[in-house]
Parts: sequence; C-alpha cells; structure tokens
Amino acid sequence: MNEQARIGIVEAIGTAVLVIGGPGTAIFATGSFNEGLSVGILGVSLAFGLSLLCMAYLIGRITGCHINPAVTLGMIVTGKLEAAKSAPYFVGQVIGGIVGAAIIFLTLTGTDGYLDIAQNAGFASNGYGEHSPGGFDLLSVAILEIVITAVFVADQPVLGHHRRVELDLDFDVLGDGDEGRVRLIDEDSLRLATAVDVGV
Repeated sequence: MNEQARIGIVEAIGTAVLVIGGPGTAIFATGSFNEGLSVGILGVSLAFGLSLLCMAYLIGRITGCHINPAVTLGMIVTGKLEAAKSAPYFVGQVIGGIVGAAIIFLTLTGTDGYLDIAQNAGFASNGYGEHSPGGFDLLSVAILEIVITAVFVADQPVLGHHRRVELDLDFDVLGDGDEGRVRLIDEDSLRLATAVDVGV
C-alpha cells in the first residue's frame, strides 16, 4: 500500500473513532434516552479525550494523529506538513467523520423514536450564538479555537528546545486517600505509562 493511501485510511479510522467516542457519548449517554442516567459534561469530555488518546497511541506513529482538519491546517501553517501532501489527511478525515456519524445514525434507527430525539436535540452539534451551550458569540468561539489549535500544534523545540514533555496527574479515585498517578510522556510518539501507588 502506498504512503498516501495509508495516511488516508488511518486518518479515516481515527476520525471515525473520535466521532463515535465523542458525539456518540453526547448522544447516547447524556440522559436523552434514559432519564436520570447521564455522564454529564465531564463524561463527554473524558470520552473525547480517551478516544483521542487511544488513537494517538494507535496511529500517532503513522500520521501524527491529526484526525481533525483544524489540526492538519495548523500543521500546514506552521510548516510541519507540506500543503501538497495534505490531501490524504483531509480526505481521510472527511470520510472518517461521515462513517462515524453514519454508524451513530444507523444505531439510532434501531429503536423507535431515538433518531427523532437525537435530531431534535441537534445530533450532538454545537457552535456559536444559539447553538453554543453557553451562548458564546462567533468572536469568542473563534479566539478559543485558534488559541487551542495553536497550543496543539506548537513546536516543542520552540517551547524550550525539549523533545520530551512530561505531565504528572495525581488522582484519588476511590476517595480513600490512596492516590494513583498517571504520567504522559511524549517523545516523537505518545506513550502512556501508569503507576499506581498502593497505600500500606
């Protein structure tokens, strides 16, 4: 398989997983179908983050795991990706988004009324103005999107000439005082190392 086809296929798979994991969670697990059962905003955020983390781990070595046209565009603007080589990324992302949405759509058609409920709720879409959960205007949304995308595509050497970035997160899952630790290490590819502190 040639490199361009491989990039397109991998980006399509990654984007489909992100769409199923993120918007799929927003549609199926936020209380629209089962009163009182909702993962809430935190659950949807974690679903997006875990979907992206899994895909970064799985396909990051192959394509860099853009799985978002905004990230690909940012990579072009910063010179990390030649514009002439970007077509498979964009094509794969659009196809993957359509496939992911189609899987959610087909799943919703399997039960009476669920598709109508999801469509009336906006099918997990958001935006600005009346389509923003907080009512934010276009300028606010554009500024946030530009800043966050810039952070995602920031060149690590420019940020201090380091190829290795570590982030330690301590958490107490059970509330019993025993903390767990997650360390994310990024050195050209993303690796997830976990170590759990066991209280004695």
